Amino acid sequence: MPSIDIYPFLDGMLIFFKSYLGFCFLGNPVNSSYPFRFFLFGLSCSTFSFIVMTIDCLYFGMQRKSFFKLVYIKGNRLSLIFTWALCAGGVGFLGSLLDVIQITIHASLAIAVSWTYILPRIILHSNEEEPIQQPGGEEI
Repeated sequence: MPSIDIYPFLDGMLIFFKSYLGFCFLGNPVNSSYPFRFFLFGLSCSTFSFIVMTIDCLYFGMQRKSFFKLVYIKGNRLSLIFTWALCAGGVGFLGSLLDVIQITIHASLAIAVSWTYILPRIILHSNEEEPIQQPGGEEI
């Protein structure tokens, strides 16, 4: 039975985890040559969105108002928080992959709060066709 060397995998996971914690909680910039930077950015958007939605849910429990104009009932609290965080992570991942959003901690926080407004802009940007230029510099 061949032995499987899992140490490179564990080393890679440790590097990713350190990069993730450094980016989210210390504000360390992500190296532009890091291969998992888009996933790391999406995960940080999800993390901040989870924190923001948890605070909004707690505020709704005390004041019966939500910052996002959502209604939390007993059955949908956790699913709403996790779905919101998952969508924010997806928007952050796609936005950084399409180079619409810079990979910074401020952008991650902005997406966590306002991904519902950013998603239509990313879709419009991804559907735009680049103008074809002739050798003379004129656009077709």
